[in-house]
Amino acid sequence: MPSPKKDTLNIFIQIDKRKIVQEYQKNKIPFSVSEENNFNPEKAFKLYSDFLSNKSLQERFEAVMNALGKNYLTQELYYYFIYLIELLPYVKNNIHLMIIGDKGTGKTGCMAYSDKNYMMSEMPTEAELRGSKNDSTKKPLLDYPILFLDEIGDYATNDSMGIIKSFETNNSYTNRENEKAISKCSIIKCGNNKGKIDNFKDLIAYNVLKGIPNIWKKEAILDRQTALLYHSDNLKLTDECFIQAGKEALNINILLNALAYAREKDEIRDSVKNIKIDSNISSRKNNIIKKSLSGLLDILY
Repeated sequence: MPSPKKDTLNIFIQIDKRKIVQEYQKNKIPFSVSEENNFNPEKAFKLYSDFLSNKSLQERFEAVMNALGKNYLTQELYYYFIYLIELLPYVKNNIHLMIIGDKGTGKTGCMAYSDKNYMMSEMPTEAELRGSKNDSTKKPLLDYPILFLDEIGDYATNDSMGIIKSFETNNSYTNRENEKAISKCSIIKCGNNKGKIDNFKDLIAYNVLKGIPNIWKKEAILDRQTALLYHSDNLKLTDECFIQAGKEALNINILLNALAYAREKDEIRDSVKNIKIDSNISSRKNNIIKKSLSGLLDILY
């Protein structure tokens, strides 16, 4: 297929975000399905790199936010940073997040970017995580690119916590054939907390996790998370927070495929490798910091 001319190509790069973008948060519909997707990851990576070239940091923020259907002008720096961190599982393997906060603040919004992920609103069984021996047609949940565990505030059981903890430690699990399987899966846990936080000085794990079952508060679990994020209802999600139909923005499939291209390589940038981290920080956390920083640079640069 011949490459489209530059003016034609621009139609694919910047497109009308359409009505579905306004409604995806409510209906949890991946609005990427409504946008042109004739891009392989390598091609998308080149288009995305060219699109960001010569743009300021603020313009890069705006380009990413608008591609995600979010209105850059209605947000605050705190929320931009959260949204970028929530994109890390799309650009790096085995990024594990815990997203906690008030209802209706977009905690599961990153699920709606793509239809290649899997969401559960109850604790998965070990058979579901590893793959059931009784049904080989069902894909193990740990083989999905991103696994969302929603409403973890309702998970009061220890079932499957062992396999989740083990997987987040070494990125592997014992599959239904009792063989060791390596996976690139990222696990994102979302839940509602019981206490509202209004001041940054109170933004500590103890307050964020109020009302969340103790099984998720253990140091062995928290220590393996890339980030613990808090969504506050101080910024209400109104229509103004989302791109309106008729406004052009970057095709989200260019963004997602470009990030998938970087995710497949899963490399840490040389500039990040040379950063010196405090020696008191454990090697695991050291690696998490460098991987996250490299991922943020991949998104914006």
